Parts: sequence; C-alpha cells; structure tokens
Amino acid sequence: MAGRPARFSASAAGPDLSIPAFVWDFGDGSRTESNPAEHTYAAPGTYDASVTVRDARTADVPAAIRKIRVTVRPLPRVRIEVRPDTLYSGGGRDEALFLAVPEDSGAAVVAHWNFGDGQTAEGVRAVHRFRRAGPFTVRLTVSDPGRPSSDVTTVEKKVLVLPR
Repeated sequence: MAGRPARFSASAAGPDLSIPAFVWDFGDGSRTESNPAEHTYAAPGTYDASVTVRDARTADVPAAIRKIRVTVRPLPRVRIEVRPDTLYSGGGRDEALFLAVPEDSGAAVVAHWNFGDGQTAEGVRAVHRFRRAGPFTVRLTVSDPGRPSSDVTTVEKKVLVLPR
C-alpha cells in the first residue's frame, strides 16, 4: 500500500561468496545496502525493484542480480453517508443508515464502524439507533480485503442527534 512500509529480504550462499553484501534498488530512485530492507513507496504504481548480491571482499563483481516487480496499491478511500439527514434519539423509527462509499469505483472494502456512543458494527452498510441526543463522532475504519490488517484508512463524520 502506498505510504506504508514494505519489507524486502534476500539470502545468498555459495563457495565464491564468503561475505554477502546486498544492494536494493526499489525502482523509484531509492536504494539501500541493508538486508533485510524496508521501503515506503510514496505513490501507487508498478515498480521494478532489484537486489544485487556481491562478495563484500570483492565488491566490484556482482554474484547475482534478482529482479522483482512490485505493485503498490493505494489505501482504500471512502466517505461516510448518513440517511436520513436529520438524526433523532429514541425509538425504533429513529434508526439511521450509515454507508461506507468507496471513492474508487468498484473498490472492495472491509468496514468497521464506531458510532461514538459505545456501539460498533461491521459491514459497508450499518443501521444504528442513538439512545441519547448529542454530538457524536462516527469513525469508519476500512481495509482492503486482500491486504494485511495494518493497511487501514480511518475517516470520521460528526453527527448531531436531536432529542425526540
């Protein structure tokens, strides 16, 4: 995911390779000589990264070069929609529908809601009833279902719940 660190690791062994030295080229103008390596891509896209392995004693001759293609996806972008526009506390007819609307068409997301009143819900559509009036900050945390749980985006929307 763009803006999140990616980890790279390589190993090498052989009779002509007593002390391996690694040079990572991440394909976006950044390089490092650490292994394992960590790199954060600033923008989504496809990058051709490579690792060059050399014997640290004879650093002028590469022992191996391995190339990999890295696809960096954007973090999910969503907005919160609430229906109806005016929210009331109270009974069954005072339910509100909260929608996680992807900003990227067709993007799949896993959604977790925190309504700011101690209640939570899961899913891109959530129905919620506020039991008391007041201002609340609704937090929506979304992730890409094909990515690690650390790749999340959180958005907030302030809502005012009126007394019935």
